Amino acid sequence: MPQLSTSVMFALVAFAGVFLFMLGISRMRRSAGGSEDFQARLAAYGVTTAGAQALPPASGLRESMNRLFQPAADRMGRGDVKKGKPSVAEQLVRADLKLRTSEFFMIQIASTVLLVLIAGVRFGFTLGSVPELFIAGFIGYIIPGRYVKYRIGRRLRAFNNQLGDTLTLLSNAIKAGYSFAQAIDTVAKNAVPPIADEFGRAVREMKGEAAPDEAETQLNLGLNIRIPADYVPEENQRLQMYKRVARVETESQLSDVAAELHDRYGPPPAAVRNLLDYASLKLLCMKVGVNAIERKRDIVTLKFCQDALVDPEQLARFVSAQRGAQFTPDGMLKFILKASAAEEVLRALRTVLEQLASAESSIAARTASQA
Repeated sequence: MPQLSTSVMFALVAFAGVFLFMLGISRMRRSAGGSEDFQARLAAYGVTTAGAQALPPASGLRESMNRLFQPAADRMGRGDVKKGKPSVAEQLVRADLKLRTSEFFMIQIASTVLLVLIAGVRFGFTLGSVPELFIAGFIGYIIPGRYVKYRIGRRLRAFNNQLGDTLTLLSNAIKAGYSFAQAIDTVAKNAVPPIADEFGRAVREMKGEAAPDEAETQLNLGLNIRIPADYVPEENQRLQMYKRVARVETESQLSDVAAELHDRYGPPPAAVRNLLDYASLKLLCMKVGVNAIERKRDIVTLKFCQDALVDPEQLARFVSAQRGAQFTPDGMLKFILKASAAEEVLRALRTVLEQLASAESSIAARTASQA
Protein backbone atom coordinates (compact mmCIF):
# COMPACT_ATOMS: atom_id res chain seq x y z
CA MET A 1 0.00 0.00 0.00
CA PRO A 2 1.28 3.53 -0.70
CA GLN A 3 2.97 5.39 2.14
CA LEU A 4 1.45 8.62 3.45
CA SER A 5 4.02 11.37 2.97
CA THR A 6 5.46 13.19 5.96
CA SER A 7 3.94 16.46 4.80
CA VAL A 8 0.48 14.87 4.65
CA MET A 9 0.88 13.46 8.17
CA PHE A 10 1.97 16.82 9.52
CA ALA A 11 -0.95 18.48 7.74
CA LEU A 12 -3.42 16.06 9.33
CA VAL A 13 -1.93 16.57 12.80
CA ALA A 14 -1.90 20.35 12.33
CA PHE A 15 -5.52 20.32 11.15
CA ALA A 16 -6.59 18.29 14.20
CA GLY A 17 -4.73 20.66 16.51
CA VAL A 18 -6.19 23.79 14.94
CA PHE A 19 -9.67 22.25 14.97
CA LEU A 20 -9.48 21.45 18.69
CA PHE A 21 -8.05 24.89 19.42
CA MET A 22 -10.76 26.73 17.50
CA LEU A 23 -13.47 24.52 19.01
CA GLY A 24 -12.29 25.41 22.48
CA ILE A 25 -11.98 29.09 21.64
CA SER A 26 -15.47 29.24 20.16
CA ARG A 27 -17.00 27.64 23.25
CA MET A 28 -14.75 29.23 25.86
CA ARG A 29 -16.38 31.40 28.48
CA ARG A 30 -14.91 34.84 28.72
CA SER A 31 -13.36 35.48 32.08
CA ALA A 32 -11.46 38.44 33.44
CA GLY A 33 -9.05 36.42 35.52
CA GLY A 34 -5.44 36.69 34.38
CA SER A 35 -2.65 34.16 34.76
CA GLU A 36 -1.28 33.73 38.24
CA ASP A 37 2.18 35.04 39.07
CA PHE A 38 4.05 31.95 40.21
CA GLN A 39 6.74 33.78 42.14
CA ALA A 40 4.12 35.79 44.03
CA ARG A 41 2.35 32.55 44.87
CA LEU A 42 5.56 31.04 46.17
CA ALA A 43 5.99 34.08 48.39
CA ALA A 44 2.74 33.14 50.15
CA TYR A 45 4.50 29.96 51.27
CA GLY A 46 7.71 31.69 52.25
CA VAL A 47 9.74 30.50 49.27
CA THR A 48 11.33 33.80 48.34
CA THR A 49 15.06 33.16 48.65
CA ALA A 50 17.54 32.77 45.84
CA GLY A 51 17.24 29.01 46.23
CA ALA A 52 13.77 29.24 44.76
CA GLN A 53 15.30 29.55 41.30
CA ALA A 54 15.46 25.76 41.18
CA LEU A 55 11.68 25.61 41.38
CA PRO A 56 9.44 25.38 38.29
CA PRO A 57 9.12 28.56 36.19
CA ALA A 58 6.00 30.69 36.24
CA SER A 59 3.21 29.46 34.00
CA GLY A 60 -0.53 29.88 33.63
CA LEU A 61 -0.73 26.99 31.16
CA ARG A 62 -2.95 24.77 33.32
CA GLU A 63 -5.73 27.32 33.66
CA SER A 64 -5.49 28.29 30.00
CA MET A 65 -5.76 24.65 28.88
CA ASN A 66 -8.65 24.05 31.27
CA ARG A 67 -10.60 26.99 29.84
CA LEU A 68 -9.80 25.76 26.34
CA PHE A 69 -10.99 22.17 26.78
CA GLN A 70 -13.76 22.61 29.36
CA PRO A 71 -16.56 23.28 26.82
CA ALA A 72 -15.66 20.16 24.83
CA ALA A 73 -15.47 18.12 28.04
CA ASP A 74 -18.91 19.41 29.09
CA ARG A 75 -20.35 18.45 25.71
CA MET A 76 -18.90 14.92 25.97
CA GLY A 77 -20.18 14.56 29.54
CA ARG A 78 -23.74 15.51 28.66
CA GLY A 79 -23.99 12.38 26.53
CA ASP A 80 -23.54 10.14 29.58
CA VAL A 81 -26.13 12.10 31.55
CA LYS A 82 -28.70 11.77 28.75
CA LYS A 83 -28.13 7.99 28.80
CA GLY A 84 -28.85 7.87 32.53
CA LYS A 85 -25.19 7.29 33.44
CA PRO A 86 -23.21 9.26 36.04
CA SER A 87 -21.50 12.34 34.64
CA VAL A 88 -17.73 12.42 34.19
CA ALA A 89 -17.44 14.75 37.19
CA GLU A 90 -19.40 12.32 39.38
CA GLN A 91 -17.25 9.39 38.24
CA LEU A 92 -14.06 11.30 39.05
CA VAL A 93 -15.39 12.08 42.52
CA ARG A 94 -16.34 8.44 43.10
CA ALA A 95 -12.86 7.39 41.99
CA ASP A 96 -11.30 9.98 44.36
CA LEU A 97 -9.33 11.54 41.49
CA LYS A 98 -8.52 15.23 41.95
CA LEU A 99 -9.10 16.04 38.29
CA ARG A 100 -11.31 18.47 36.46
CA THR A 101 -13.41 17.13 33.60
CA SER A 102 -11.33 19.19 31.16
CA GLU A 103 -8.13 17.61 32.49
CA PHE A 104 -9.61 14.14 32.12
CA PHE A 105 -10.61 14.97 28.54
CA MET A 106 -7.04 16.10 27.82
CA ILE A 107 -5.75 12.81 29.24
CA GLN A 108 -8.08 10.92 26.90
CA ILE A 109 -6.79 12.89 23.91
CA ALA A 110 -3.17 12.37 24.93
CA SER A 111 -3.72 8.63 25.44
CA THR A 112 -5.40 8.37 22.03
CA VAL A 113 -2.58 10.20 20.25
CA LEU A 114 0.09 8.19 22.08
CA LEU A 115 -1.33 4.81 21.09
CA VAL A 116 -1.90 5.95 17.49
CA LEU A 117 1.76 6.98 17.29
CA ILE A 118 2.87 3.66 18.78
CA ALA A 119 0.70 1.79 16.29
CA GLY A 120 2.10 3.95 13.50
CA VAL A 121 5.64 3.04 14.47
CA ARG A 122 4.66 -0.62 14.60
CA PHE A 123 2.49 -0.91 11.47
CA GLY A 124 3.52 2.19 9.54
CA PHE A 125 1.48 5.18 8.45
CA THR A 126 0.01 3.59 5.36
CA LEU A 127 -3.51 3.41 3.99
CA GLY A 128 -3.49 -0.30 4.74
CA SER A 129 -2.71 0.33 8.40
CA VAL A 130 -5.71 2.62 8.93
CA PRO A 131 -7.74 -0.13 10.72
CA GLU A 132 -4.86 -0.78 13.13
CA LEU A 133 -4.43 2.94 13.76
CA PHE A 134 -8.16 3.33 14.37
CA ILE A 135 -8.23 0.39 16.82
CA ALA A 136 -5.19 1.77 18.65
CA GLY A 137 -6.82 5.20 18.91
CA PHE A 138 -10.05 3.67 20.22
CA ILE A 139 -8.15 1.67 22.86
CA GLY A 140 -6.21 4.77 23.88
CA TYR A 141 -9.44 6.72 24.23
CA ILE A 142 -11.15 4.18 26.52
CA ILE A 143 -8.11 3.37 28.73
CA PRO A 144 -8.57 6.44 31.04
CA GLY A 145 -12.26 5.60 31.49
CA ARG A 146 -11.42 2.00 32.35
CA TYR A 147 -8.92 3.21 34.93
CA VAL A 148 -11.56 5.44 36.50
CA LYS A 149 -13.95 2.47 36.73
CA TYR A 150 -11.18 0.38 38.30
CA ARG A 151 -10.60 3.09 40.92
CA ILE A 152 -14.33 3.26 41.65
CA GLY A 153 -14.47 -0.51 42.13
CA ARG A 154 -11.44 -0.50 44.40
CA ARG A 155 -12.94 2.27 46.52
CA LEU A 156 -16.23 0.42 46.79
CA ARG A 157 -14.37 -2.67 48.00
CA ALA A 158 -12.60 -0.55 50.61
CA PHE A 159 -15.99 0.81 51.74
CA ASN A 160 -17.39 -2.70 52.01
CA ASN A 161 -14.42 -3.87 54.07
CA GLN A 162 -14.91 -0.99 56.53
CA LEU A 163 -18.69 -1.17 56.62
CA GLY A 164 -18.91 -3.56 59.59
CA ASP A 165 -16.70 -1.45 61.87
CA THR A 166 -18.49 1.72 60.72
CA LEU A 167 -21.95 0.37 61.55
CA THR A 168 -20.70 -0.81 64.94
CA LEU A 169 -19.21 2.62 65.66
CA LEU A 170 -22.46 4.31 64.61
CA SER A 171 -24.63 2.05 66.76
CA ASN A 172 -22.36 2.42 69.79
CA ALA A 173 -22.40 6.21 69.45
CA ILE A 174 -26.20 6.26 69.27
CA LYS A 175 -26.45 3.88 72.26
CA ALA A 176 -24.18 6.25 74.17
CA GLY A 177 -26.79 8.99 73.73
CA TYR A 178 -25.37 10.79 70.69
CA SER A 179 -27.72 12.20 68.08
CA PHE A 180 -27.47 10.79 64.55
CA ALA A 181 -25.51 13.86 63.39
CA GLN A 182 -23.11 13.47 66.32
CA ALA A 183 -22.73 9.77 65.53
CA ILE A 184 -21.78 10.62 61.94
CA ASP A 185 -19.27 13.15 63.23
CA THR A 186 -17.80 10.45 65.49
CA VAL A 187 -17.28 8.16 62.50
CA ALA A 188 -15.67 11.00 60.53
CA LYS A 189 -13.17 11.63 63.33
CA ASN A 190 -12.32 8.05 64.26
CA ALA A 191 -12.63 5.96 61.09
CA VAL A 192 -9.98 5.64 58.40
CA PRO A 193 -10.21 6.66 54.70
CA PRO A 194 -12.20 6.34 52.52
CA ILE A 195 -15.08 6.05 55.04
CA ALA A 196 -13.70 8.92 57.14
CA ASP A 197 -13.43 11.21 54.08
CA GLU A 198 -17.02 10.65 52.99
CA PHE A 199 -18.49 10.99 56.48
CA GLY A 200 -16.41 14.13 56.99
CA ARG A 201 -17.84 15.57 53.79
CA ALA A 202 -21.35 14.71 55.00
CA VAL A 203 -20.71 16.50 58.31
CA ARG A 204 -19.51 19.64 56.52
CA GLU A 205 -22.55 19.61 54.25
CA MET A 206 -24.90 19.26 57.24
CA LYS A 207 -23.21 22.25 58.83
CA GLY A 208 -23.38 24.20 55.59
CA GLU A 209 -19.60 24.45 55.42
CA ALA A 210 -17.42 24.19 52.35
CA ALA A 211 -14.39 21.94 52.49
CA PRO A 212 -11.72 24.21 54.02
CA ASP A 213 -8.24 24.47 52.56
CA GLU A 214 -6.75 24.20 56.03
CA ALA A 215 -8.78 21.37 57.46
CA GLU A 216 -7.54 18.82 59.93
CA THR A 217 -4.51 16.98 58.60
CA GLN A 218 -5.49 14.05 56.40
CA LEU A 219 -3.09 11.17 55.76
CA ASN A 220 -3.88 8.76 52.96
CA LEU A 221 -0.86 6.48 52.80
CA GLY A 222 -2.37 3.10 51.94
CA LEU A 223 -0.83 1.39 54.98
CA ASN A 224 -2.10 -1.29 57.35
CA ILE A 225 -2.86 0.54 60.59
CA ARG A 226 -5.67 -1.68 61.87
CA ILE A 227 -5.57 -3.13 65.37
CA PRO A 228 -5.67 -6.93 64.91
CA ALA A 229 -8.53 -8.81 66.57
CA ASP A 230 -6.08 -11.31 68.05
CA TYR A 231 -4.27 -8.44 69.82
CA VAL A 232 -7.35 -6.62 71.19
CA PRO A 233 -10.14 -9.24 71.05
CA GLU A 234 -13.03 -7.03 72.26
CA GLU A 235 -14.41 -4.92 69.43
CA ASN A 236 -15.56 -2.05 71.66
CA GLN A 237 -12.08 -1.85 73.18
CA ARG A 238 -10.52 -1.69 69.71
CA LEU A 239 -12.81 1.20 68.80
CA GLN A 240 -11.91 2.97 72.03
CA MET A 241 -8.20 2.59 71.29
CA TYR A 242 -8.72 3.98 67.79
CA LYS A 243 -10.48 6.93 69.39
CA ARG A 244 -7.69 7.42 71.94
CA VAL A 245 -5.02 7.42 69.26
CA ALA A 246 -7.00 9.78 66.98
CA ARG A 247 -7.46 12.35 69.76
CA VAL A 248 -3.87 12.66 70.98
CA GLU A 249 -2.52 16.20 70.76
CA THR A 250 1.07 15.70 71.92
CA GLU A 251 3.81 13.09 71.69
CA SER A 252 3.54 12.66 75.45
CA GLN A 253 -0.12 11.67 75.18
CA LEU A 254 0.73 9.26 72.38
CA SER A 255 3.42 7.68 74.55
CA ASP A 256 0.85 7.18 77.29
CA VAL A 257 -1.47 5.38 74.87
CA ALA A 258 1.40 3.17 73.67
CA ALA A 259 2.32 2.33 77.25
CA GLU A 260 -1.30 1.46 78.06
CA LEU A 261 -1.51 -0.85 75.05
CA HIS A 262 1.69 -2.60 76.11
CA ASP A 263 0.53 -2.99 79.71
CA ARG A 264 -2.95 -4.31 78.84
CA TYR A 265 -2.30 -6.42 75.76
CA GLY A 266 1.44 -7.02 75.59
CA PRO A 267 4.02 -5.94 73.00
CA PRO A 268 2.18 -4.39 70.04
CA PRO A 269 2.38 -6.12 66.63
CA ALA A 270 3.65 -4.36 63.52
CA ALA A 271 0.21 -3.01 62.48
CA VAL A 272 -0.28 -1.35 65.88
CA ARG A 273 3.22 0.14 65.79
CA ASN A 274 2.33 1.52 62.36
CA LEU A 275 -0.81 3.07 63.85
CA LEU A 276 1.22 4.80 66.56
CA ASP A 277 3.85 6.02 64.08
CA TYR A 278 1.00 7.19 61.82
CA ALA A 279 -0.42 9.28 64.68
CA SER A 280 3.05 10.66 65.45
CA LEU A 281 3.51 11.68 61.81
CA LYS A 282 0.13 13.41 61.90
CA LEU A 283 1.21 15.43 64.95
CA LEU A 284 4.37 16.50 63.12
CA CYS A 285 2.28 17.53 60.11
CA MET A 286 0.16 19.74 62.34
CA LYS A 287 3.27 21.39 63.79
CA VAL A 288 4.88 22.03 60.42
CA GLY A 289 1.66 23.08 58.68
CA VAL A 290 0.90 20.18 56.33
CA ASN A 291 -2.81 19.81 55.54
CA ALA A 292 -2.58 16.46 53.79
CA ILE A 293 -0.24 13.71 52.67
CA GLU A 294 -1.31 11.37 49.91
CA ARG A 295 0.67 8.40 48.64
CA LYS A 296 -0.21 6.71 45.37
CA ARG A 297 2.28 4.00 44.52
CA ASP A 298 5.65 5.79 44.37
CA ILE A 299 4.26 9.35 44.24
CA VAL A 300 3.83 11.30 47.48
CA THR A 301 2.00 14.63 47.61
CA LEU A 302 2.28 17.04 50.55
CA LYS A 303 -0.19 19.92 50.73
CA PHE A 304 1.01 22.86 52.83
CA CYS A 305 -1.15 25.52 54.45
CA GLN A 306 -0.26 29.15 53.72
CA ASP A 307 1.39 29.74 57.10
CA ALA A 308 3.43 26.52 57.00
CA LEU A 309 6.60 26.60 59.09
CA VAL A 310 8.87 25.47 56.28
CA ASP A 311 12.47 26.57 55.70
CA PRO A 312 12.46 28.12 52.17
CA GLU A 313 16.07 27.22 51.50
CA GLN A 314 15.54 23.62 52.60
CA LEU A 315 12.46 23.35 50.40
CA ALA A 316 14.29 24.72 47.36
CA ARG A 317 17.25 22.43 48.05
CA PHE A 318 14.96 19.39 48.40
CA VAL A 319 13.21 20.12 45.08
CA SER A 320 16.57 20.56 43.37
CA ALA A 321 18.08 17.38 44.80
CA GLN A 322 15.13 15.01 44.33
CA ARG A 323 14.69 13.78 40.80
CA GLY A 324 11.10 14.37 39.65
CA ALA A 325 10.21 16.55 42.66
CA GLN A 326 8.16 19.68 42.10
CA PHE A 327 6.50 22.41 44.14
CA THR A 328 3.24 23.56 42.54
CA PRO A 329 1.71 27.05 42.74
CA ASP A 330 -1.09 25.86 45.04
CA GLY A 331 1.36 24.81 47.77
CA MET A 332 1.76 21.12 46.96
CA LEU A 333 5.08 19.29 47.05
CA LYS A 334 5.28 16.13 44.93
CA PHE A 335 8.18 13.69 45.00
CA ILE A 336 9.00 10.03 44.45
CA LEU A 337 9.25 7.65 47.42
CA LYS A 338 10.39 4.13 46.55
CA ALA A 339 9.80 2.66 50.03
CA SER A 340 7.04 0.06 50.21
CA ALA A 341 7.08 -1.33 53.76
CA ALA A 342 4.90 0.64 56.19
CA GLU A 343 7.78 1.26 58.61
CA GLU A 344 10.00 2.58 55.81
CA VAL A 345 7.27 4.84 54.40
CA LEU A 346 6.47 6.41 57.78
CA ARG A 347 10.16 6.84 58.63
CA ALA A 348 10.95 8.41 55.25
CA LEU A 349 8.04 10.87 55.45
CA ARG A 350 9.05 11.91 58.95
CA THR A 351 12.60 12.49 57.76
CA VAL A 352 11.37 14.69 54.89
CA LEU A 353 9.18 16.79 57.19
CA GLU A 354 11.97 17.23 59.72
CA GLN A 355 14.30 18.24 56.92
CA LEU A 356 11.88 20.85 55.58
CA ALA A 357 10.77 22.20 58.96
CA SER A 358 12.01 25.61 59.96
CA ALA A 359 13.76 26.21 63.27
CA GLU A 360 10.55 27.73 64.65
CA SER A 361 8.53 24.58 63.99
CA SER A 362 11.26 22.37 65.44
CA ILE A 363 11.18 24.35 68.67
CA ALA A 364 7.39 24.14 68.74
CA ALA A 365 7.48 20.38 68.19
CA ARG A 366 9.98 19.85 71.01
CA THR A 367 7.92 22.04 73.34
CA ALA A 368 4.75 20.10 72.52
CA SER A 369 6.44 16.75 73.04
CA GLN A 370 7.58 17.85 76.50
CA ALA A 371 4.11 19.07 77.49
